[in-house]
Amino acid sequence: MQTRRSTTSDLRGSLRILHRWIGLVLGTWLVLVSLSGGMIVFRDEIEDFVHGGLTRVVPNGPRTALQPLYERALLEHPGAVFHTVNLPEPADRAISFWGHDRQGRSFHVYADPYTGRPLGSQLAERNVTEWLYLFHAQLLGGGLGEQVNCLGSLVWTVLLVSGVLLWIPVRGRAWAEGLRVMGKAGWRRRTFDLHRALGMWTFIPLLVVVVTGAYFPFKEPFRWLASTLTRSSAVEDSPAPGRRTGTTPWISLDRVLEVSTAVLPQAPANWIHLPEGENGLFTVRKRLPGEWRRDGSNHLHVDPVDGRLLRADLHSERPPAQRVLRSMFPLHVGTFGGIVTRVLWLLLGFVPLVLFASSFVLWNARRRSAAPTSKPQVGAEPC
Repeated sequence: MQTRRSTTSDLRGSLRILHRWIGLVLGTWLVLVSLSGGMIVFRDEIEDFVHGGLTRVVPNGPRTALQPLYERALLEHPGAVFHTVNLPEPADRAISFWGHDRQGRSFHVYADPYTGRPLGSQLAERNVTEWLYLFHAQLLGGGLGEQVNCLGSLVWTVLLVSGVLLWIPVRGRAWAEGLRVMGKAGWRRRTFDLHRALGMWTFIPLLVVVVTGAYFPFKEPFRWLASTLTRSSAVEDSPAPGRRTGTTPWISLDRVLEVSTAVLPQAPANWIHLPEGENGLFTVRKRLPGEWRRDGSNHLHVDPVDGRLLRADLHSERPPAQRVLRSMFPLHVGTFGGIVTRVLWLLLGFVPLVLFASSFVLWNARRRSAAPTSKPQVGAEPC
């Protein structure tokens, strides 16, 4: 019995060292990624506050035609290639065309949907929310940074699981003790209780954010798992358009919107993906009430030449594996429960900062306590 207790104590000691040093060494990286992620949960609101002259408009009567706005954006930005038209649902937000300028830099062009007046353009690299997003998703390092962040997800998983294992009380201690802060204890005990209780109360949502975050750089393992567990296809494709030559003009964006009303007429289009390459299509995205994604999960594919509605991929009709995978993004950014979960996910972004700070304070206090105190020699003057 004594040997078993000694072994358990040794394992807990090793686990405590692993938990402590992973947090201390990699804590700053994890904190910065978490803080940036928490902030971009309210990306649109930050955009309106910082760049309101570009993103906000005054609703004034019916909306103007979309095609002339697109043609004007092309005329004012020669050499630009646009891939997306963003049609925000709120009436007081500008529409925007997303693409790359002649230098290949990502940028956005804004226009008033009521007056047709151009509001200006902005490079993505000079947009604070775009910078936060690129830092959070890729550490400003492209695909390599995205993969490094996936490693961060694994690190977070180790920290969370080891923290739960350390939280499990030893014999004679109450389970509820690890979920509260002792108000009358000394500052070290209160700091330790705060670290332990906060980690346990936020364990599940943090684990959800960590796991869903690992999906984006490494989709294939998740697709395989979702397909295996649900016994359904996780592969999404696009329908093939009709035959056409490279000189055949596209139908207008207004015609695309008109065609899309044949499906889900009660839901306005809020996103149009423009054709790319010879076999590209117009893809219109719509959102129904109650859907987790704020930009919708229903995709309507329109032939860019003859205007036929080629296929409607409705979220409710997708195979289970595809619905599971499409839940990764709203779970990661907290949009699945409306404003309540968005606020909670914003606060969740600050939890790693508190955990790291409390861990560092405790480690520093322990280090100072363990440091030997040197006594001055007889006759020597104190420093």
